[in-house]
Amino acid sequence: MNRMQGTTLLAARRAPIQDTLEDILLGPRQPSVPSRLNVKQTVCNQLVSRPELPAMSDENIKGMTSEQLLLICASAVEQNDVGTVEQAVSALQRMSSINGEPSERVTAYFLQALLRRGGSMLDPSFSSGAHELPTSHEVQWTERRWSLNELTRFVDFTPYFRFGYTAANGAMLEAFEGMEHIHILDFSTTHGMQWPTFIEALADRAEGPPNFRLTLSSAALPTAPRLQTSYEEVGLRLANYARLKNVPFQFQILPQPLSLLTGAHFNLRDGEALGVNLSLRLHYLADETIATPQGDFGAAAQPLCPRDQLLHLVRSLNPAVVTLYEEDCDTTSTDVVRRVEQSYAYEWMPFDFLATFWPPGHAERQEYEMNVGRKIENIIACEGANRLERLESKRQWLQRMARLRFRAQPVNEEVVSQLQDVVDHHNTGWGMKHDEEDCTQSLLWKGNSLTFASAWIPAP
Repeated sequence: MNRMQGTTLLAARRAPIQDTLEDILLGPRQPSVPSRLNVKQTVCNQLVSRPELPAMSDENIKGMTSEQLLLICASAVEQNDVGTVEQAVSALQRMSSINGEPSERVTAYFLQALLRRGGSMLDPSFSSGAHELPTSHEVQWTERRWSLNELTRFVDFTPYFRFGYTAANGAMLEAFEGMEHIHILDFSTTHGMQWPTFIEALADRAEGPPNFRLTLSSAALPTAPRLQTSYEEVGLRLANYARLKNVPFQFQILPQPLSLLTGAHFNLRDGEALGVNLSLRLHYLADETIATPQGDFGAAAQPLCPRDQLLHLVRSLNPAVVTLYEEDCDTTSTDVVRRVEQSYAYEWMPFDFLATFWPPGHAERQEYEMNVGRKIENIIACEGANRLERLESKRQWLQRMARLRFRAQPVNEEVVSQLQDVVDHHNTGWGMKHDEEDCTQSLLWKGNSLTFASAWIPAP
């Protein structure tokens, strides 16, 4: 089989959706929403340096941007400067609205997060309902669970998910070329969405499909999207489609929390090529900035944070390929002002691109924005174990993987072409960057890095 052929199969023929498992597993695709051309960038994505707290007067407030005022407000909250906080909040309330322009909406959610953090230091008229202790604050995550059809629409609106699993599937198909038995450990937040097209590509291999075993981690997260359908049902639908495509398939669920996993949980078998898929999941594990009990990951040269523990465990399994897909933003700082600065420079993007295909009062747009707002609140208002959203930048992830003795692997040009197709299928404003030097592929919104994909193998 030609080296390029395996990944070519993944992209071959944009068949009618009725011909793929995505209809069976995920429901009918909704009609595409027309692109808005020349969408004006409504939120500044370059923040000024962290300001010193100025004297807050009407004159200098008039010249400030919402970003500057949010940084001043965050600094004042940390310094317990009630007067400055109240002045900044008053100004920000005039510049924000959850029903306004994208810049006003993102500002409103950041202001709400700072009010939560400020708690009882503020007058009730500013912070009604806020918790008093920021260190114990918990976000009230949504309890609503999505149907498979709703999840399909969510995936189709943007390239956010498809970009990640197109890159991962392409890297895995190349790594598994010629293998007769393959096993994938899936640690992701995509609820099995990426495996229908992978099964189809396996069915089309020139040498015939391999035996495919999929182990899906079901360790629950409180963040959206949460799924109504059980993973048992997802596995059954995948198995039915694999049978239709004549791909020998086995499915198992891994219910254990990621922090408690050991090699014995994976039921590894001799003669299987192993792949590990890490998609938008690792950043929910604690990093070095939080002290947590150590899980049982076997001996290590020094104590490891839970994030490193899982990667250390993955490396010990000697996989043929590890795929990593993550958001490109650093929210790990213990300094809340730094977190406001970094996350504002990133979280404006979903508010901006959601505005390109939904009108202001659209219910689904508001729901998605509320979920982003909960993420912002978790980043800004929460500390300790309650702060789940601990994103790292691409640079930080590359450094972490290298330190844990993984080596980045390039993807072939066919995969890069597939990723460009995914981007081109969506609204104006989306782009991608293929970085040959660090072997990454980045998804861009208006030139700004949103996510990145990469593939790895254990280094000698």
